[in-house]
Amino acid sequence: MNYWGYWWAREALAQGRNPFFTPLLYAPYGAPSTCTPSTSSTA
Repeated sequence: MNYWGYWWAREALAQGRNPFFTPLLYAPYGAPSTCTPSTSSTA
């Protein structure tokens, strides 16, 4: 797992957001973070 995956999981959960979707990739539409290899061990 990379640092971004740890950071995003912590940020999303702390803010009550879905950790499996991020608006920070592929702006302005966002992207499912399940496409990244780092999310599989976050879940």
